[in-house]
Amino acid sequence: MRTAFLVAVLLASAATAEERHVLVVTAAAPLDAERLADALRTYLDSFAIDVRTAPAAPAAELRDQLAATREAGAGVRAIAAVRIADANATTVEIQLDDRLTGKALITTVPRLPRDEDFYRAVALKVQALLRSTLYEEVDQLATSAPALVKLVVPAPPPKTPPHRLSFEAAYALVAFPLGAIVQHGVGLTGRLEVRKHFELALGIDALASVRAEHGEVSALVYTVPILLSANVHLRRPRVEGALGAVAELLVVGLDASSPSTAVRSDRFVAAAFGAQLAGRVRLASVLWLYLRGSVLGLVNGERYTVRGEPLFELARLQVTGEAGFGVALW
Repeated sequence: MRTAFLVAVLLASAATAEERHVLVVTAAAPLDAERLADALRTYLDSFAIDVRTAPAAPAAELRDQLAATREAGAGVRAIAAVRIADANATTVEIQLDDRLTGKALITTVPRLPRDEDFYRAVALKVQALLRSTLYEEVDQLATSAPALVKLVVPAPPPKTPPHRLSFEAAYALVAFPLGAIVQHGVGLTGRLEVRKHFELALGIDALASVRAEHGEVSALVYTVPILLSANVHLRRPRVEGALGAVAELLVVGLDASSPSTAVRSDRFVAAAFGAQLAGRVRLASVLWLYLRGSVLGLVNGERYTVRGEPLFELARLQVTGEAGFGVALW
C-alpha cells in the first residue's frame, strides 16, 4: 500500500514541473489551526508545499488520534498531516503522519507565553519533523520532486570566491652577511593568485640608509630591492604556506664624501636570484598576518674600497625577512 501511494505521488509529481504538495494541519481547541498554518506557510511555501487546515477530530486514544490525522491527509492526497493538541498546561503535543514513508512522529514543545513566538516555534518543529521523515525517500524524490529534496537536504551555502588580489605591508630586514651590512625599513607587496595553488607577487622595500666609514671617507649607502616572486602555496582554513623562486633588481646608491681625499659617488643596479618561503595565519577571510624569508645570490654586486681597504661590499649573498599583515582587495 505504501509503495503504491509513493509511486502515485512520484508519477503525479513528474506530470507537472510546478506541482504543489499539500500538508494538512489540524489543531484541537484552544489552539488555532489557521494561525499555525500561516506560520507554516512562511517556512514551507518555498518548497512547493501548500498548507491547508482541517477540522480537528475529538480527543481520543493515541491510536485513534493518529488514525484520524492520517484520514485527514488522505482526503486531499497530502504528503503528510499534522495534529497539534494540548498535552498539559505547559506543553503541546505534535503528531505528524508522513504518508510517503508510513511513519508517525510524536513530540512535544513548550507552550510559550506569546502566541507569535509559540506558533513560530511549532512551525519550525513541524518543518524539522517533516525534513527528518522525508529523508528516507530522498533518492526517489530527487528526480520527481526537487522542491521537496531542497527541504530534506538544504543546499550548501555558496562558497565565497577566493580573493585573488591582495596587498601586504611589513617590517623588512635586508642583510648582506659577507659585507656586514644590515638595513631596516618597510616592505610593500602586491600578490595575485593566478591558479588554485599558484601565485605571483611584486614587492618593493623602502630601507633606511647605512653609513660606512674608513678614515676620513664616509659614505651613505641606499638600496631599493624590487622583487618578483612565483610561489606554490598550500591553503588550510586558517594557515597557509608558500614556497617558490624570487628574482630581484637591487637599485644601489652611494653618496661618498671626504674633506681631504678625492672620492666619487655611484649608482648601479644589481640582479639577484634565490628562493622564498612564507607562512600566513588568517585573522579573517580578508586579513592575515605573515612571515616571509628569502635567500638570494647577487650576480653583479659591487665592492668599494678606500686606498685598497674595503669600505663596504654588496656581493654574493643577500638575506631578507619580513613580518607584517595582508589585506584582500579583490
